[in-house]
Amino acid sequence: QDGNLAPIAGGPADPARKSAGGTVVTNPDGSTTIIPAGKANTQELNNAGFYQRMVQADKDLSSLEQKGYDPTNLRDKLTAGGTFNALSSADGQKYHQAAMNWVRANLRKESGAAIGAAEAEQEFRNYFPQIGDSDAVIAQKAQMRQVVEDAMRTAAGPAIGRVTQSQQPAPAQSGGVDELLSKYGVQ
Repeated sequence: QDGNLAPIAGGPADPARKSAGGTVVTNPDGSTTIIPAGKANTQELNNAGFYQRMVQADKDLSSLEQKGYDPTNLRDKLTAGGTFNALSSADGQKYHQAAMNWVRANLRKESGAAIGAAEAEQEFRNYFPQIGDSDAVIAQKAQMRQVVEDAMRTAAGPAIGRVTQSQQPAPAQSGGVDELLSKYGVQ
């Protein structure tokens, strides 16, 4: 009313909120989430670790696919990760390892117990491309993996800030601001 600006209660400029701590996390879509300060419990810390495993596995899978690797190729489907693993391509072995790491992180959260081979194989078929999957099904599986990752991130609660902050890349020592902006996708 007097022409002065005042922070919105609970908003990002609210001094009460700033003194309460908390973490601002950047979401995969570029938006941010504010996680209030608080002590994370053991399950949240575990979930944060599972989430990070899933995210890293997804990065590894995407990197292989961007290089042209086809996860539905017959040779690797019949050999990767099994008795005939030595007959798989190097990329097939990498893809299978990353996919199974993602599966184990998800199943460990769900069951908390040892993961049976049949259960892991079923989850692998549920979330990863299989021979004969259409492009639409492959896209749907990728979307479902993202949904599961987002749920894991939410289940991590305040622990997620601790994990993601510790894994932030160190700033470049040379190259200046333009190189840093380019590295992090800022135009």
